[in-house]
Amino acid sequence: MEFKVSYDRDHDCIRITFDGEVVESELQKLASKLIKVSKEHGCRFILNDMRNATISLSTTDIYNLPKQLTDWGIGHDLKRAIVINKYKDLRFFETVSKNTGQNVQVFTDADEAMHWLKGDQTPKKNS
Repeated sequence: MEFKVSYDRDHDCIRITFDGEVVESELQKLASKLIKVSKEHGCRFILNDMRNATISLSTTDIYNLPKQLTDWGIGHDLKRAIVINKYKDLRFFETVSKNTGQNVQVFTDADEAMHWLKGDQTPKKNS
């Protein structure tokens, strides 16, 4: 799994782009990098672009991931939009995340995700 974490000054958000197979063993490295960039820029808005990623996590891994993210320092104060091609298992991740108090929403449209992230409360097209 390859990922890039960068601060987008124009949108005041942190962008994470994924490429390849998403595996649990790499996610802690990602969390560490995200926390560092978030603190450097005082930014709590995260746009995860997973359109070029393949999710290779079991249902149990997905269920446990929100708690692991919290344990790794991804706090409830971060607002995270996840952009994917198909909902598949990430809708389950969204539900479990919300049940643990995290502010996460899954989208198939990057513009829609950015509007939500920045506070536009318009309804999602792909509900």
